[in-house]
Amino acid sequence: MFLFATADAVGLTKIDGRVGHHGTHGCRLSCGMKGRCKPHGGGHYYATHLCPNECVVEDSNHADYNFHAPPKDIPPLEDYRNNLIKVINSQTQVEYEQNRKLTGISKPSLLSSLHPDRTLPVPRCFMINLMHLLFINLGELLIPLWRGTLPCETTDDKTFGIG
Repeated sequence: MFLFATADAVGLTKIDGRVGHHGTHGCRLSCGMKGRCKPHGGGHYYATHLCPNECVVEDSNHADYNFHAPPKDIPPLEDYRNNLIKVINSQTQVEYEQNRKLTGISKPSLLSSLHPDRTLPVPRCFMINLMHLLFINLGELLIPLWRGTLPCETTDDKTFGIG
């Protein structure tokens, strides 16, 4: 049903109408997991499951992801359509930005006008975000983390868990 990519397709946002993997709701499957941003802002969200210690960012201090709960099913297509209508019907720029942030949708897909009997429905016709393919993160995230070479902010505590 889904195509799996070996690299995140940044250009896909131009076609699928989603906000991209660094949006508040960056999952291409609309799984509902909300990202977190750093205290200095910038509008760049990360798919982080656990709330950082002493988190002061209002939009990022939501509850931790429950790893013990069964995975959520992909939301029904009707949810996507309702969210798209909410974005399209935004009356002001501020309302549009709020709805985009809330839904993870920035615009209708270029493929929305294709005949529904001759294609998979949007958004299911697009490849998924790689946050669902954890094995890809092994080389790029876990190994530098274990070796202590992962780039981080000067305010990050590198001694956590050591000792």
